[in-house]
Amino acid sequence: MDIPAANPSQRELIERFTMTLNEDFFRTVNFSAHLDTINKDKDPLGLVLYTDGGWRANPDMGGWGAHGYFYTDKEPKQGTGCKDAILTARGYLKKDSMEAKPVSAMGYVDMSGGIPVSTNNHAELEALIMSLVCGLVNNVAMLTLKLDSEYALKGATERLERMRRSNFINPTSGSPIPNISSWQLISDLLTVYTERSVPITWLWVKGHSDSVGNNKADLLATRGITMGRNGNYVYDAVCRRAPGYWNPAVEYNRLLNESRWYFQTGRVQDGSCGYYTYYLGSHGPDDKDFGKPASDVNYAVVRLEEKDPVLSALETYVTTAAPDKINRIMIGRLDFIFNPTHYADILNGGATLLMHKGPRLDFYINDKTPLLAELDPPRRGLDAAVEINRLELILERVIANDEPQNYVLNDITDLIYETDVSKKKPVTKIKGHIDSSLSSLKLKLISPVNVEPVEVNLTIGIDTPSRNMMASYAAEGVRAIAVTWRESDQAFRYGTVIMSGHNVGIWAGAYSNIRILPTKS
Repeated sequence: MDIPAANPSQRELIERFTMTLNEDFFRTVNFSAHLDTINKDKDPLGLVLYTDGGWRANPDMGGWGAHGYFYTDKEPKQGTGCKDAILTARGYLKKDSMEAKPVSAMGYVDMSGGIPVSTNNHAELEALIMSLVCGLVNNVAMLTLKLDSEYALKGATERLERMRRSNFINPTSGSPIPNISSWQLISDLLTVYTERSVPITWLWVKGHSDSVGNNKADLLATRGITMGRNGNYVYDAVCRRAPGYWNPAVEYNRLLNESRWYFQTGRVQDGSCGYYTYYLGSHGPDDKDFGKPASDVNYAVVRLEEKDPVLSALETYVTTAAPDKINRIMIGRLDFIFNPTHYADILNGGATLLMHKGPRLDFYINDKTPLLAELDPPRRGLDAAVEINRLELILERVIANDEPQNYVLNDITDLIYETDVSKKKPVTKIKGHIDSSLSSLKLKLISPVNVEPVEVNLTIGIDTPSRNMMASYAAEGVRAIAVTWRESDQAFRYGTVIMSGHNVGIWAGAYSNIRILPTKS
């Protein structure tokens, strides 16, 4: 292991830390190779880190988190993407601050971990220790620490010398001071900083004060608690490139672009049938309304050639977490799951980042954002499942071209998409008039119960996918089909099918997609 040190005594100190701390953590926080590719001029590196610790009972679990960035004093050549603050040598500052001299970010740091049988103060000290280690391992020229714990801050800056003189023993009681091993490590680490002549700027930040850095550290500390409760005690650290950090790009199939995802526990898809099926919809803000008949409710069934790794991880995790709860209806918040930060976290860290709350199968990320909820009791959810299964049956028939007498396919591709052939390579795109102001498509359809076309309004986002989804799937070979099927001798139902390669889905307003024909005289 390559441990940068100025002399043998420093090397001995750091190597001793590897025996006390998680041995792999030093490798984990060694970002030298990453930073060398960015800091090509080898400018002196500064590091700003915000630290936080937390603790929860039942079960007793602590968590620590640290967030910040490596930087150089050079004038930045581009924006950071952080809309709320400017990056400076003293941390995130408001844009109107007199001290707001921007620096150039070389990379953002996020670190977290769980500590069993802990206390809040112990977790705060762990965050401080790991931040000091990060600075040493990466050989920074200056370090700024912003702590929201007065216990940790005053201990490191005001009381440490007194603790050293007493050999970390309480002179009154003769007992070791609380968290003695942590304070001894902090003392040794600070000795190395002194020997290297690396200055440390100590600053206090009020917790939960809407500080960008403190908020991130708080989320990371909660992440550590969650990881520990799920039996994952690996100390996690990552350094990400500055471009895209605040707006990370996430690649998922845009056919999944709905607000809710429905599945049943105990049914994990393995792809043995050649595809993966996802049940989606939008039933309003209250998940208890799932299955409530309303004109603005829509459901969708999507079949993909490749599985979504995050949704599959969540399916597996819920089933593993409660193997005795079979066929429970689960509702996933896709609007939160596909949030770039959450999606990337689960993709990289697995479902062990989820926190289980309450007696039901309700799961949160970062303790605050609901991702999955069990519909308990299922109420009208069972009725909704019937409607979704009907849609799946229609989709299966369309894909297999089975029983075509019971449905009619009305190709509406040319009503939604157009191909620009004026360029060297033809480009397929959604038609210009289908914008955010357009609420429905008025068209004439044929069904199994009418010979002459009859007028129907397809409400965008209910009887069809959303405008954004249709636009994102604009590509050569995409097909849009209005499918109709028999409801009775005088009525038919309808929905929209989008096909692109082996990926296909059907959307319908399950409680409003009926067209009743005039009674024949």
